Amino acid sequence: MIWKYLLIVMALCVSAWGQPAELTRERAMELWPVYVATQAAPNAPGAIVERLNMYRAAAGLGPVAVDAALNPGSQQCARVLALNPTWVISHTLPRPLKGWTAAASTAAKNGCIDRYDDGARAVADFMRDWGLTSLNKYVGHRRWLMHPGLQTVGVGAVASSLGNPAAVCIYVRTPMGASTQAVAWPPAGDVPIGWVPERWSYSAPGSDLSAAAVWMDGRRVSVARQAGTSPPGVIVWQPTLPFNVESRHVVRIEGLPGGRVEYEVRRFRP
Repeated sequence: MIWKYLLIVMALCVSAWGQPAELTRERAMELWPVYVATQAAPNAPGAIVERLNMYRAAAGLGPVAVDAALNPGSQQCARVLALNPTWVISHTLPRPLKGWTAAASTAAKNGCIDRYDDGARAVADFMRDWGLTSLNKYVGHRRWLMHPGLQTVGVGAVASSLGNPAAVCIYVRTPMGASTQAVAWPPAGDVPIGWVPERWSYSAPGSDLSAAAVWMDGRRVSVARQAGTSPPGVIVWQPTLPFNVESRHVVRIEGLPGGRVEYEVRRFRP
């Protein structure tokens, strides 16, 4: 499947500094069957990686591969999350937790973790990155998974069982390749409605976004911003969109190091 993603990514064009890749309707429909198939087989490790690479391809990013050496710790991390359903989820696993191991603790510190969502569906939850916590406010899970330099991940998933919820751990703090590619989510172009989250984001590794300002459909919107290089700094905004209908929206970002960026997002029903 990796060759297919590479062909799709090669067909996506980034024409200028800071301009996100554009997703065409045709390419979105090439990726849509991957979304449907992984929804039906959520806990297979392959399904988790396929869905992750589907989202990355939609944003014009290259696919990631699985580092098998990271899988055992990731699996142990997911097991700890599942065995302790009343524990408030955190990237720090204390020793008293059932099933605790040093490898699980390391994976939790370096991974995107989720409880209650089956495997591939957890990837969709990471991309949505909804919630009121300070970390979710800056879409940290999305930024790690969509880091342009991300090359390998570890994967762990536990299915729900009697008394224990499903859990997922994707080890993402791995060696990064060099890249300054800008990433917008949702991406520019034609995007299935179900892939469009409440919080929109724009990031570019190594770029100063402190002066960035965002307009949507001609109106300035308030943004949250967080500096950093790993994952990349980001600006996040929450537009008011018509519910569950096809629509078009123009995003304009001013104050970027390379000048203005403008793109259109067209929500559609596959």
